[in-house]
Amino acid sequence: MIKDNKEALTLALALAITAPNDKKAEKCVKIADSLAKSMKREDVELAMKDVLDKIVDSLKGKENE
Repeated sequence: MIKDNKEALTLALALAITAPNDKKAEKCVKIADSLAKSMKREDVELAMKDVLDKIVDSLKGKENE
């Protein structure tokens, strides 16, 4: 369950990056943009860092397979 806007933004950004097509990615970007507008800049930056860290960790895991 999503507990706050930062977590929701992190998820929306991750989904936008990994979406299977442009239409779904754009929908996630719109959600992320809407969430970010109501958040502090610091929280938005933390969400962006979190999603990048998760993607890097995921890629590192695939290297080890």
